[in-house]
Amino acid sequence: MFGVFEIDNTADKITNDPGLHHFQLAHGSFDELFDRYDKLRASGVTPMQTWNHGVMTSFYYEDPDGNQAELTCVNFDREEDFHAYFETEAYKKNISGIEIDADDYIARYRSGTPREELVIVPA
Repeated sequence: MFGVFEIDNTADKITNDPGLHHFQLAHGSFDELFDRYDKLRASGVTPMQTWNHGVMTSFYYEDPDGNQAELTCVNFDREEDFHAYFETEAYKKNISGIEIDADDYIARYRSGTPREELVIVPA
């Protein structure tokens, strides 16, 4: 999947950057994403932001030059549930989602909290 997002009020801003805000690397499961998080953290690399976007869970990293990478995983097992989320009131009222505490989120998942309980974004 390749996503292009419009950011309001950027046409009049003059910057020195090439225009790329960040790139996204998708993982196939929560387990893959959370294992990657553990490996990076063990090397001293921690995310600058962690989000539950409703449709995806994302960890944002930044390198010393300011380049940002989003490591993410879709929050739904079925593609139709992923697409259906865009029609929910929760999404329409809050398209960004909510910031999460990665360690707490991962611990709850690994202790058996059903994925469906983790991915719900309050409206």
